[in-house]
Amino acid sequence: MPGEAGEVGRACVALHRNLSDLHDMAPIDRLYFEGGLPSNGLAGKTNATTLYKLAALAGHAESFAYAINARCRNVPQASWRRHFIGKGSGFKTKDFKALAIQRCHEYGWAPQCDNAGDALGGLDYSIHLSEIVPPWRDATVLRREIA
Repeated sequence: MPGEAGEVGRACVALHRNLSDLHDMAPIDRLYFEGGLPSNGLAGKTNATTLYKLAALAGHAESFAYAINARCRNVPQASWRRHFIGKGSGFKTKDFKALAIQRCHEYGWAPQCDNAGDALGGLDYSIHLSEIVPPWRDATVLRREIA
């Protein structure tokens, strides 16, 4: 996201432009996002500036959804993790990221980095919230068994 540390305006404009471009290509009727991080348990791994930026971006995403009359939901990290890998807490971040990558590979996906693996986990959960059964979760579709 563009902008200097602590500056959220440019990041919000970039997010708005990206969402607007996507909406122009195919109307958005649902918008799910992983909102701000819980402040407990961060143990010095982030700071107030980062939390401010995350909260501003989450608020802007929600505002955009309401402006285009789309359903909107803030998806807690623990919720998508519980759905995607079977556990929402109790591991270190690096372990969660490794498990998300492992699940992606089990579904036949090849994320380029651990953040992409997390994003695919969030996508899988968002599809679940939309009451859609994707092919990788449909028991009637032939696929590898998940160990």
